Amino acid sequence: MPLSTLEKPTNIWETREEVKDQENGMRLQDVLRRVDTKNPVILGLRQIVEKRLELYPERGERMVVLEVLCDKLFGASLDEVKKQASDVLRPYSTNGDFRRTLVISSASSASASWEAEDSMEKKVDIPGAIEGRDIRCLGDGNVALVNTKAGLEMAKYGKQLKILDLANETIFTQGDGRGVKGSDIYYKSDSLLLLMLTNSESEIIAGLSEELRSNPVVHPYNLDEETQMTLLWLARKNKIERLDVNANSPEVGVELTRKGYRYPTVEKANELVDCGNIYDMQRKEWEFSQAAKEINFHPDCMPGYVLTRLDDKEDFAKKVRLGCELMSRRYGLDKLWVKPDRGTDGGNQFAIST
Repeated sequence: MPLSTLEKPTNIWETREEVKDQENGMRLQDVLRRVDTKNPVILGLRQIVEKRLELYPERGERMVVLEVLCDKLFGASLDEVKKQASDVLRPYSTNGDFRRTLVISSASSASASWEAEDSMEKKVDIPGAIEGRDIRCLGDGNVALVNTKAGLEMAKYGKQLKILDLANETIFTQGDGRGVKGSDIYYKSDSLLLLMLTNSESEIIAGLSEELRSNPVVHPYNLDEETQMTLLWLARKNKIERLDVNANSPEVGVELTRKGYRYPTVEKANELVDCGNIYDMQRKEWEFSQAAKEINFHPDCMPGYVLTRLDDKEDFAKKVRLGCELMSRRYGLDKLWVKPDRGTDGGNQFAIST
């Protein structure tokens, strides 16, 4: 099978109107690096970050920004803040009773979705897709913090939800007088961190505080450092000793959301003898997956294989052909999907005809 049979499918995400050469949403470090503003808090942080980067360039811009914000918001190091967060943010498990839900999920820096989206030929709205999906799954009577236009649109359809509209909240003002709104910031947690610094008594902060005092279950996308900082700050502000959070740690979350975690390599799968029952075949293949070996986890999903891509293109092409052959022979599939193992890169995928 020639690799020329690769085809680009219709994008599964809602496509943005902007084209590739237009800007992606801003991240926290983008705001501190280059946005023209007279806001004294942002200007002060900018100077500190620039000096810290000169001294510790190996730390990387994003990490330096977070360390500076930890000192500003908590008077503590990032490691100390994460330790405090682990004491306050407690994993939630249900006993079947209804608990009001506060959804704050969006794209996460731990999944590098900004970088993934920025590398695409045609941009897609990953934060909006995640918000829209999670709002659609919410039951009546719950609460959602929304930072995207897509999330606001989804909230209109058939739901009795309380919406905290961060998307239209002015976070700070630019030098020309125009406001930077939550929807201009790529990561929701970045919007909140900036708002905590520039207007800690805003309506959004007040609304979040009111909801958190009612003891909901908080649903972030995952507990990346920024989300830990945000929730810890809100807990401290409202004298809350414990927040029940339905999320994995960043380390666990990133690993478990890898596509390849639940599948065997195509070479290992090929060592198995074919059997007549597709379910038995899939169970045998899963025994070679990282998930089965490490935590004895057998996910209920479509069959698949990990293709290790090295510099040798011909070797990779052989793996693709072998994977297609196994899928066709064992499962009768004539259309397959190929997508990256890591990163929230839902738009970067290809279809292969076997």
